[in-house]
Amino acid sequence: MNYYLITKRNLAIAVILSVFSISFGQKNNIQLVTALKPSNAADSQMLAQNCLERRQFLSQKFKDGVFVMMNQEKTRDKFYYITGWRSEPACAIIELSDNASFKLFVPSSNPQSIIWNGQLPGKAEAAKMGATAVQYFDFKKQLREILKSGKTIYGLSSDITLKDNLKSITKSDSLKLVYIDSTLNEMRVLKTPQEVECIRKAIQVTANAINNAVRNTQPNMFEYEIAALYSFEYKRNNCEEAFGSICGSGLNSTALHYDANNKLMQSGEVLLMDVGAKYNGYCADITRTIPVSGKFTKPQLEIYNLVLKAQLDGLKYMKPGNKYMDFHNKCAEIVMRGLYDLGLVTDTTKKWQRDMFVLYTAGHYLGLDVHDVGKFVDFSQKNSRGRDLLPGMVITIEPGIYINPAMLDFIYVMYENVPKTELDAYVSKVSAAFKKYANIGIRIEDDILITSSGNEVLSAQIPKQPEDIERLMKKN
Repeated sequence: MNYYLITKRNLAIAVILSVFSISFGQKNNIQLVTALKPSNAADSQMLAQNCLERRQFLSQKFKDGVFVMMNQEKTRDKFYYITGWRSEPACAIIELSDNASFKLFVPSSNPQSIIWNGQLPGKAEAAKMGATAVQYFDFKKQLREILKSGKTIYGLSSDITLKDNLKSITKSDSLKLVYIDSTLNEMRVLKTPQEVECIRKAIQVTANAINNAVRNTQPNMFEYEIAALYSFEYKRNNCEEAFGSICGSGLNSTALHYDANNKLMQSGEVLLMDVGAKYNGYCADITRTIPVSGKFTKPQLEIYNLVLKAQLDGLKYMKPGNKYMDFHNKCAEIVMRGLYDLGLVTDTTKKWQRDMFVLYTAGHYLGLDVHDVGKFVDFSQKNSRGRDLLPGMVITIEPGIYINPAMLDFIYVMYENVPKTELDAYVSKVSAAFKKYANIGIRIEDDILITSSGNEVLSAQIPKQPEDIERLMKKN
C-alpha cells in the first residue's frame, strides 16, 4: 500500500486530515492509497469504439430512421452509453444507417461563458467521439427537417423534452415516435471489458473508504462522521457517490434505505454501511456490517454468520447454466432455515413468514445505474427462475436479515388475511427471540461478474469474515 507523505504537494490533504483528527480524537487511522488517475486518450478511444459499435447495432435493428436523444436527468445514462458524451446541455441525432454517423448539438463557448465557467467541450471533443458538433440552438431546425423527410424517429419514453419539442413543431399530441428503451436496456445487461474496468475502479475506491470506516468506527461517534469518510475518499479520487451513503446503527440498521445518518452510535450496536462510488459513470454497490465496539456480540454473530452463509451458498449458483433467481432462492432457503433454528420463524413453509424476512430479490444488475436496467425475470410466469446467467453480467448479491421489534405489531396490519389465532401463536413463540436479536440489521453485499467458467467477486478485497473485520477494527 502506497501512503502519501505530507509534502508541499499534499498539504491540502494534510489539512483535511487534521480536521478528521479533531473529530476522531486519538483513534484517527485514515490511510490514503494512491488516488486514481484521470481517464487517458486510450480510454477515450475505447469508449468511442464501444459507442460506435452500439450505434451500429441499433442501425442494423432499426434501419432507415433517426434516433434522437436529449441529455437530461432521466436520459443521462443512455445518452452517455450511446454517445460517450457527458456535458450538458446536449442533444444527439443519430442516423440509423451503415456508418451510424451522428451529430452532437452542444452550446458554443463565448467570452462571458468562458469567464464564468471555463471552456465548454466543443468540436474537438465531439470529433473524438466520432460526432460532428453542431450549434445547440440549431437542434429544433434539424428536427423540423427530419419531420418533413418522413423518416421514422426513434426516441426514449423518458425523454420529455424531446416530446415537448416535437409537440411545439407539429402542434399535435399525436407523435410518430417509436420508443426503443427496451432494446437499449437489454444491450446494457452484458458489460464490455471497459465497462467492467470502470466498475472495478469504482469498487477499489469504495473498498479504500470502507476500510477507513472500519478502522475508525467507535462508540460515541455520529453516523455522519462515518458517512463523511466515504464522501472524502470519493472526492479524493475524482468520483461521485453512486447513491447517498447509508450508515445505520442500532435500530437504523434494520431500515433498508435509511440515510439520515444522524444518530450517535453506541457500544453493543452494529453499523450497517451500504455505500458505493461512481467512476466514469459506473457504480459500485457494497454493504458491510460491523460491530460499533469492535467485537460482535453472540446474538449479532449468530445473525451475521447466517447472512454470510446465505451469501456464500448463493454465490455458488451465480454461474452460466443457472438462472437469475437460482441464487436468490438459495439465499432465501438458507435464511429461512437459519431463522427457524434461531426461533424467529415457526414454519418455513408459510409464505407470510417468508415475506417478513425475505424483503427483496437478493441481487440486481449493476452498471451505469446502481440498479441497472434489463429484465431478469418474467413476472407473468409463476415461479419463474428468470433468465439465463451469461458471461458479462455484473450482479450484486446481498442477502440480509433485519430484526425490528415493531415487526411483531406490524404483522397484524400487514398480514390481515392470516387468521389472528395463527398470528397470536407466532408472536407468543418468537417474542423471546425477537427480544434477544432486537435492533440487529445485517446485510452483506458484493459485486459479482459472471464469467465463462463461473464468477468473479469484484469486491473480494473487502473483509467480510467476522474475525477479519474485528482484526481490522483492532488496528486503531
